[in-house]
Amino acid sequence: MMKQSIYLTLSLALSLTLASCSGDKLSKESVLPPVSEQRSELDRWCQEHITRPFQAEVIYRWDRNHAERSTHTYPPRLEQVRPVLEALEATVLSLYRDKQFFTSSDFIPAHPLLRIYLYGGANRDGQGVDLLFNRKAPSIELYIYNVDSFSPTSQVEVYRLIRSAQHQIGRHLMTIHPYDHDRFLSLGPDRYSSTTEPFADAYRSYEKSGRLREGLGLNRYAYSRGFYSILGMLGAREDLAEMYSVTLTETPAAITQAEQDAAVPDDANGDEDAKRRYAEEAKVAHETFVQKRAFLSKYIEEAWRIPLQRLQLQSLQLMNQYLDKHHATQP
Repeated sequence: MMKQSIYLTLSLALSLTLASCSGDKLSKESVLPPVSEQRSELDRWCQEHITRPFQAEVIYRWDRNHAERSTHTYPPRLEQVRPVLEALEATVLSLYRDKQFFTSSDFIPAHPLLRIYLYGGANRDGQGVDLLFNRKAPSIELYIYNVDSFSPTSQVEVYRLIRSAQHQIGRHLMTIHPYDHDRFLSLGPDRYSSTTEPFADAYRSYEKSGRLREGLGLNRYAYSRGFYSILGMLGAREDLAEMYSVTLTETPAAITQAEQDAAVPDDANGDEDAKRRYAEEAKVAHETFVQKRAFLSKYIEEAWRIPLQRLQLQSLQLMNQYLDKHHATQP
């Protein structure tokens, strides 16, 4: 009898509830504000210019879970977000929508980046080295640092933005089209380091002396060791992506000059033992540089079916058009 009483009570309550609901009229107006009102003007611009054409969600609001613990990153100033994205769209993203190069279904936006994260400050590691990329992030995510210091009138800042983006997009495309990692690794495995400690002083010296652009790209410290950039010394994956990024932001003449300079030994100051050692080091550096350059060109042409030099010239044209438009100057 007790169970029957409980069932009757529940049935009565349910009937009354349904009867009450059937008599109510649902409001035609949502209690939530329209989507357009939830978004800011900046959000709508990001949606129109980045998310829709490139399928990448833009995330500029602070999320500590997506900042490495060892970095000194912080949220970007809102007024800086759009100028950075405009530069990214004009100099980098538009390159990968150019049908004269990327006609295959294997390229962006067929295999788009998933998210683009923006941070106000630098991505400095424990050695104080300003890394251009997040080494732990998946290749489908693009991380843009130094947003607050960006200026469209600064050649150095524009160069740093493009170098960072091209490195990360290059790594993304190299994941889609794998390269012979073991073969590339064999060109210089004993020179890689898992941390920036061995070259931190050299990197910071360029930054402190006002030669940041040189420090980020081709410089004697790097190419005298067979690298296109100092950051390429972090590992084979970083090295090849750095080579790709540097190639797309430096002229063919500049890369050829670096290759030739790599063969020039350091001054031994009359020390015959040092002279022989420096000559051997220069020989190895030059051979490594030449072999890596040939590897990258062959890989891009065979796997991507694009001549690397054509891609390089188009990238340089986009960068120079942007710099000319904004009358960018050296610091």
